[in-house]
Amino acid sequence: MAGRFPGGILWSALWALVFVTCNCQRSSSDSTVCNLCLLPNVVTNLSSTYYYTEFKIELNASLAVNGKYQNHKEGDCAGTNVKRNFTNAWWNISLPGLATIYKVNLLFREKNVRHHGYYVFISESEVDVDDLSFLTPVYHEQNPYPTEQSIIQFPDGIQGQQLYIYLNKSDPVTNDSEYNNNVLDICEVEIWGFMNRTICNGVENNLTYTKGIYNSHIPWKNVTLVCYQRSIQISKISSCSHLNKTCDIRLNVTGPENITFGCSDCPDAPYNSSTTDLDIRTRKQYYFSGDKITYKCKSNHSLVSGNLTRTCLDNGSWSGEQPVCRICTCPCQRLASQNFIKDPIVLKKRIEELKKILVVNRSKLSASIRKKTSSRDDRMSSKGIGMTLGVGVITCIILTIVCSDLLMFFKRRPQK
Repeated sequence: MAGRFPGGILWSALWALVFVTCNCQRSSSDSTVCNLCLLPNVVTNLSSTYYYTEFKIELNASLAVNGKYQNHKEGDCAGTNVKRNFTNAWWNISLPGLATIYKVNLLFREKNVRHHGYYVFISESEVDVDDLSFLTPVYHEQNPYPTEQSIIQFPDGIQGQQLYIYLNKSDPVTNDSEYNNNVLDICEVEIWGFMNRTICNGVENNLTYTKGIYNSHIPWKNVTLVCYQRSIQISKISSCSHLNKTCDIRLNVTGPENITFGCSDCPDAPYNSSTTDLDIRTRKQYYFSGDKITYKCKSNHSLVSGNLTRTCLDNGSWSGEQPVCRICTCPCQRLASQNFIKDPIVLKKRIEELKKILVVNRSKLSASIRKKTSSRDDRMSSKGIGMTLGVGVITCIILTIVCSDLLMFFKRRPQK
């Protein structure tokens, strides 16, 4: 185990030093931020306390905010008791007042995984531990073999005064099991941001916004990068295990290394680069709500479905559908020479004019006219049928009249 570092030079040590540059904010700022855990009047609490009998050291809650983290047995970490069967374990810090938080940096005991399954809660007021289940955690570690460090970025900032790290594994065992017991070994907690009503007075680590939020110290080889309610984007990292908004990186480095990752509202929108071009004027490294991207079909191709303009929505998705361009089956140069109307008002007026020109007067159609006229038919069969029907109809009418008269005549004839 490496020796202890004085708190003042801890962050400048080059022992397996790694820095992560996090572009997780919509715009840069020149404001000052600090590690709020080092402010005066912060209060820390722990569900239980482990006591090293051999070294006569109590791993109390305040050791998680003392700027030291490397030697667990020499008191650089806060730790809960492992000698009893606890249904949960928790650590809490109460800031002097309401703060805007942009980053939380958690360092657990090196080469240890019994903190797996922990939750992180941030609230504006104090909450009873038994009521934490009613809150929505800002992070839940679901990796069964987690890294020793987690960096949680809040791109839009989050309001809070209380931070809880909570662990409640089911069926804990009554021993110091590395995996099954409810035990927390928290070596350091950093909360980067600023107090809402006061500036960062009383601490020596005042930093510019860019340096304080974008740069994080990584002392060991394993780290979990988290973008709160954003899509994580990482370049040139093949060892990243993507879990939506979270990425676990297992680093195999022997010296300093830079890793760049960013948080955005929307991931890169997919498109077929063999048939479609992305307008470079709308291309960005990170896309936020309201940003637009535009495409155009390649030469001799035309749009058959989808949208050539898409907008990043608040829910992290893109409006419309992925554009689909296909090669033209007719000479595209001919289409390019056509005078297409693009103004919707002019187009609507032109459509109304065409309707008036193309509308048909049905009363003047031949079908309507033929319904009211008869045509001559000189066929013998037609004449025979006509004469037969005509004579028959006339004969029937005459017989009807004569018969009716005869009936009346016989009724009125006097009887002898």
